[in-house]
Amino acid sequence: MKLRAYARGAACLASLCVAGGAAGHHAPAPDLSSTELKATLPYWEKKPTADDFVKEYPAGAKLHKISGSATISCKSDPAGKLHHCVVVSEAPAGYGFGAATLRMAKYFKLHPAWRDGKPIAGQITVPLNWQIK
Repeated sequence: MKLRAYARGAACLASLCVAGGAAGHHAPAPDLSSTELKATLPYWEKKPTADDFVKEYPAGAKLHKISGSATISCKSDPAGKLHHCVVVSEAPAGYGFGAATLRMAKYFKLHPAWRDGKPIAGQITVPLNWQIK
């Protein structure tokens, strides 16, 4: 049984784009020595691996070979950890894709947005597509 997972959407702006785990690239750290720098966007320092997706795949969906998707909305602290996540959507309902996506939050770490030389808290939306073949 082969599992694949993808993350797309608004979080791609922050260089998310998880394809089968940790594909993609990290943006370079901002140069904070510049006096003209006022703000920077967040980017992912850590993303889930393919093994993380396999481990968290909803058991019922895996058993019945069901693919699905879910989107969570999370707060991020200045250290880049995601917390207070809630499920915004999931499909199909009843297979646990929302709960699985909530569990995936622990595998993500942001290099947070910076404003005036200091990391700031924020809000981020993380959409994940879960596929099984």
